[in-house]
Amino acid sequence: MLNIQPKHEDYRSCLEDILASVSAYWKRDHELMFIGSWNFCFRSSCTNTSETLGSRLHEGEENTRRYLDYYHGIVLETHDPISEKELWEIVASELTGNKPVIIYVNDYWCPWSKNYRIREEMHPCLAVGMGSDDNGLFCLDPYNVSNIQFLSADLCGRLHRKCGTFQLQDRQEKPHNWSEIIYKASFGMLKKEADFGNRFDDMRAFAQEIGRSLDLDVEARENGWMLDSLLLDRLKYIMRRRKQFAVVLNYLALNCEEEAVPYLSHHSRQMLEAAQQWEIILQLLLKMFYTKSWETGRLKIADKLRELADFEEQIALAMIQISK
Repeated sequence: MLNIQPKHEDYRSCLEDILASVSAYWKRDHELMFIGSWNFCFRSSCTNTSETLGSRLHEGEENTRRYLDYYHGIVLETHDPISEKELWEIVASELTGNKPVIIYVNDYWCPWSKNYRIREEMHPCLAVGMGSDDNGLFCLDPYNVSNIQFLSADLCGRLHRKCGTFQLQDRQEKPHNWSEIIYKASFGMLKKEADFGNRFDDMRAFAQEIGRSLDLDVEARENGWMLDSLLLDRLKYIMRRRKQFAVVLNYLALNCEEEAVPYLSHHSRQMLEAAQQWEIILQLLLKMFYTKSWETGRLKIADKLRELADFEEQIALAMIQISK
């Protein structure tokens, strides 16, 4: 069995926890896989009046796998085997070669999942060993549990026909240019699209619609109840992505020339502050939903979003300046 230690942080998804755990096992860093995490997308022009705000909000593409390969030399390849037999052959081959494999369990049949016998949902785990006589798999699920779990042969038969294999590149981790990284990230947020504003203008447009027309009963009905709504889910991702970019800035501060350290450390702390403000917005939405204080709640959240757009825009402008 592979001796991989589970790594979990609240700002990482279940797949990102696996990537961090495998990176540590191979004695590679992983922090720069979050380079593309600072983003915000909102489609304000809406001709379909049945669309919710949550369905028009997105945290943006982050390209985690591409940056993990580019900067840290770890390649994740996804496979879609056509049969259970082919899936098992891939898993067995990788584990025999002392390489972990990402498998995708059905939460409804996964004994250690909080959704066990409650809800079907595809969830990634890391296979790190095979049972005796190939009768099951030893798995890591760093997002949910801290110890190794055993997936019996009959439950392995309920796996999704999808898996992920890893390749460790022979090259050393790619040197990085901190000023280029923060310039591209900041420029991406400040760049104006044709006939549209930049990412911070998207935040302000989102704030305007929140203040004008937010109906949390409508948002909640989309997926059954408020805690499962797209609006809350995507705001949680936006909040976590700010924490991830703070990790990037802190990593750059630890690996750059001395004169840049105070600036990068300062902006890392600012990004954590931004994440805290997004978390406050989430709390205000929940308070508004449970107290039904629609009018005052909408206006308060809209004002908070506008303040946050201004704050993040100032961070981007400052980072453009220090990157020159």
